[in-house]
Amino acid sequence: MADIDHFKNVNDTYGHYVGDRVIKKIGEVMTKYIRKDTDWIARYGGDEFLICLHDVDQKEAYKIVERLRKALESTLVEVEGESIKVTASFGLITVKNTKLKPDDLIKMADDKLYQAKRQGRNRVVI
Repeated sequence: MADIDHFKNVNDTYGHYVGDRVIKKIGEVMTKYIRKDTDWIARYGGDEFLICLHDVDQKEAYKIVERLRKALESTLVEVEGESIKVTASFGLITVKNTKLKPDDLIKMADDKLYQAKRQGRNRVVI
């Protein structure tokens, strides 16, 4: 799970139209760094995204998500003459138990995400 750091500041400073463009750009950037045939990214709500990586162990999942984080960190979003730098925090879980409910998986990832935010943002927490 990913959450754009300090996104409320983007909306408050530039307006919701620009905020929406930032969210769209972030989705586009992250999509470039996943495997198109097996993985997916979806906006979960507000400024949160769910990321599903299939058939990877924790080490490989971390590498992929860290690439996403670094790509966002180095991206300037250009909207209506403004250059906006954004970062994101990520909560990463890996599971082999396919009997877990989607809500349980989201809760687990969300808990890790908030650890990332508490630890200073712009990081991946497993």
